[in-house]
Amino acid sequence: MIRDLKKNISATVILALPVIIGQLGQVLMGSIDVMMLGKIGYEAVSATGLANSILFLIIVIGFGIMAALSPLIAEANATDNKQKIVEYLHQGLWIGIIFGILINLLLYLGAPYLFLLDQPEKDTKLAIEFLRVISFSTVPMLLFLGIKGFTDGLSDTRPAMVITLLGLVLNIFFNYLFIEGNLGFPRMEVKGSALATTLTRIIMLGMMLIWVLSHKKYAGFRIGKHFFSYIHDTFFKILRIGIPSGLQYFFEVGSFVGVTIMLGWMGDEASQSRAAHQVAIALVSITYMIALGISTASSIRVGDALGRNDLRGIRDAGFTGLGIALIWMGFSALILIIFRHFLLNLYQIQDVFVQETAAKLLIIGAFFQLFDGGQVIGLGILRGIQDVKYPTIVTFIAYWIITIPLSYLLGFTFKLGVEGTWYAFVAGLGFAALFNNFRFHILTRDSVEKIHTLTGE
Repeated sequence: MIRDLKKNISATVILALPVIIGQLGQVLMGSIDVMMLGKIGYEAVSATGLANSILFLIIVIGFGIMAALSPLIAEANATDNKQKIVEYLHQGLWIGIIFGILINLLLYLGAPYLFLLDQPEKDTKLAIEFLRVISFSTVPMLLFLGIKGFTDGLSDTRPAMVITLLGLVLNIFFNYLFIEGNLGFPRMEVKGSALATTLTRIIMLGMMLIWVLSHKKYAGFRIGKHFFSYIHDTFFKILRIGIPSGLQYFFEVGSFVGVTIMLGWMGDEASQSRAAHQVAIALVSITYMIALGISTASSIRVGDALGRNDLRGIRDAGFTGLGIALIWMGFSALILIIFRHFLLNLYQIQDVFVQETAAKLLIIGAFFQLFDGGQVIGLGILRGIQDVKYPTIVTFIAYWIITIPLSYLLGFTFKLGVEGTWYAFVAGLGFAALFNNFRFHILTRDSVEKIHTLTGE
């Protein structure tokens, strides 16, 4: 038993580690943007927080669809079905192109309507500038994630990791050029940060394409052949799994966006409260991304076991991932509490109110770390067995029925401010973690055939 446990932990960690490093690279791009904009002032941090909230609220459904690719490809890979694997890749990329263009147009044309949200005027103007530039990064971002889903599904998680780390370095360099106007470039501030991210995402897509088209490991898949063939049932299967997954992300991100908008209603302290919220979220997101990487690896391992009709392998992969994530989130909670002031000083924000408020938020955030880790693992392992309808309902209840109303109640009615909104997340995340993991336990108790029956497969 101990040997099996070590084997499962080792398999999950080996698969997860490159994913985690890649995920950290992605979130560090946002954190470094915040750090480099912090020298401009808290208004710039607040504005980009508002803009990024709107951006991710809209693009996150595309993220969910692309996330469906890796467990589907892992299942096909378990039976060495190369034709099905490349079908998933091609059809997934077409979905990324279609959704990416629609999101690009929606963000660019819809940005001026941010004024309807009744936010501080300076925040809104800067956020519109940011959104209009970064909207052009949506297509390359989704295509990168689509190709990443292909390589991750084949348990080759290193290419995306390496390219993401290179992208992180590029993003820092472009921020240096464009935010303050160095090496002869014009000073663009918030707009410069958006341009830096957009250029980085385009280059990352180019590197990912070169990798899969040139590496001999993928030669047998004949990638690109029949890419322009008609849309078929694989396209709709990806959507059937991916759209509910995207809605799960949408409901979660939507609750954070709702809170971000609420903070703009807090009178004279609106921008400062949102800046504190943005800084604290940036730090909490770093630890969350490690749990998300474990979730991705667990989803792939569960999908692989499903393809082999291995019920014990499904349960071992799922619950091993949950255990690793809970241990990690407990450890990271202690780090956030003990070193919160040191970590906040990295953001170079001089405003005392922002610093003190963010420090309080990190203490609350440390406690919801455990629930956040539990719920993201639950979503990942359920996606691995292609169960997406039930967790979508759970996610809707957790964030839109519990978190958003409770945020307003605690933040405004009970006048707990931004801290009250974070207490609401503890309740919502706890609900999602409990019900999603219990669902996985129920579905995987008896047989693989029962899993297919109950999930509609």
